Amino acid sequence: MWIADARPAARTETLSEVGADVTIALRRSGYLRQRWFPIGADFQHGFAVATRLEHTDVEGKVDELNRWVAWHPEAANLFWLSQATTTRVPSTGRYRVFLLAFTDLPIGPTPVAPVWTRDTLMEGPEVSETLTAADLPGGRSLGSARFAAYVYVYERSARDDEGRLMPAEASRPVGEPANPPGWLTDGLAVARWRDALALPLHRVAAPATAAGD
Repeated sequence: MWIADARPAARTETLSEVGADVTIALRRSGYLRQRWFPIGADFQHGFAVATRLEHTDVEGKVDELNRWVAWHPEAANLFWLSQATTTRVPSTGRYRVFLLAFTDLPIGPTPVAPVWTRDTLMEGPEVSETLTAADLPGGRSLGSARFAAYVYVYERSARDDEGRLMPAEASRPVGEPANPPGWLTDGLAVARWRDALALPLHRVAAPATAAGD
């Protein structure tokens, strides 16, 4: 899990502009299936976006030919991320989902992704499951917003039938520094984000029983 404050130059961007940049970052790394969520009614406190479950090696690299799991055709939803400590996967190895949030709500050091309440992050029958960055409001900016990126890593061993959620430190790729995901920094390599993403970022270790990283 990584957290970074947005610097003043980035804080003037509207939510729709931030969302457009994030969409480009995701697509550049092959995350074409995305699930967007409002944080607060009508995105009052920002947004979150989740990726689809993907197969990786122990260093977090993907093999495009075997990247996606056929029976996970859509991006993950928040209920699944908050509840799934095991998941069905086709073969041994590691699998992951990213959850990215851009919000002005407090995100302090935490071993797991925050459990936003119904009043803060909306997912349910009244919220469309087809939201995209195009639905973000174009006239609203968040002066105290920050990015937070969470990665949920599952591993299936030869003795298991399912992938099991890994503790944070065990799931950390070998030699990985405390930096945000590469797809985020590469995809947001534009002037208005450069100073924000150059900040030292914090990785928080999750206990073995945590539901995320």
